[in-house]
Amino acid sequence: MSPEPQAMAEQMLRSVCDVQGNAMEARENTREKFRRKETNEQNILRIAVDGLVASLAAKIDQPINVVNEETSYQIGLSASFIRTYYLATDILLNGDIVEALVLLRKQVESLARILELEDNPAQKLFKKTPNVKHVLTNGTGRIYSALSEVAHFSTPNAAELLGVNQDGDRCGPNLVPQFHESQFVYMEFSHFTGIRFSQWLFGKLSYWYPGIDLEMEAHIAAHAISSALIAGVLDTSEEPNT
Repeated sequence: MSPEPQAMAEQMLRSVCDVQGNAMEARENTREKFRRKETNEQNILRIAVDGLVASLAAKIDQPINVVNEETSYQIGLSASFIRTYYLATDILLNGDIVEALVLLRKQVESLARILELEDNPAQKLFKKTPNVKHVLTNGTGRIYSALSEVAHFSTPNAAELLGVNQDGDRCGPNLVPQFHESQFVYMEFSHFTGIRFSQWLFGKLSYWYPGIDLEMEAHIAAHAISSALIAGVLDTSEEPNT
């Protein structure tokens, strides 16, 4: 005998509320644990890079006089990169590591395409996968392969980032986020992409808006880069220690 529609609807809503409620509580607990474990240097870096990206983004507030196909493409990529930067940071804080790594892979590819457009006509790049070597010169394969492995779930190793839920003799991947030390590693990588993007955008703003005042942004950028060097996210060759 089939259940009554009302009873079935109540069961579905109750199940959804339970799952979502547990996930919200777990995310808040993960954020609190992340902040407790975050060092002062890591906190300063997070604020500095977040502020740098936002400060430069705020400068794109006027029409650009000369817009070609490449510029239009770069503007769209930049808007997407900025939106995703803060989204990735937020879900990393929540402990949604697998989901964050999917976005970080997208960030690397978006930044690679932005840089490719500096030397190539847009038409030549359409429907081609961006060459991520434009973003990272050393260790590219290792870092990008790790991101791709998680994004495609190509090995069982990706499930380790979900955490383990153990109930007596039973154990398996957790359905809700939990704190994992790797959050700090991937947060630093996100900061690295934010700095690399900001370096490009800083120079591009002067081209798009001749005579633009970027004195404050230059100081913010210097502070962010200095914080990244202190935290060990950048070295003198501007490669991430990830």
